[in-house]
Amino acid sequence: MKFCKILACLAALLLLAAPSSHPAASPQDDYLQIYVMINEGDKLDNSGQKSQAREKYENALNKLEKLKNENPEWEPTIVKYRIKYLSDKLSNLKSAKDV
Repeated sequence: MKFCKILACLAALLLLAAPSSHPAASPQDDYLQIYVMINEGDKLDNSGQKSQAREKYENALNKLEKLKNENPEWEPTIVKYRIKYLSDKLSNLKSAKDV
């Protein structure tokens, strides 16, 4: 019985001392995920999978806008460039679909 109490206390201490499984992501971490999405979109676009590419680009653009709003001082030139890049890609995909 005493062993069970000690074991339960030990388990509780381990749970309390464990680091958070979801630490706050830095803007750099967020941007890296966005950059990977953009590259995936480019690969899909180049292989003719236009609707999947559009989905990746839209998702990346939404995340990039969120990054810009939450961290306006973080690399504004890079963020602006990527927003334009994604906007152009989406515009080209829309134009290709309309033709």
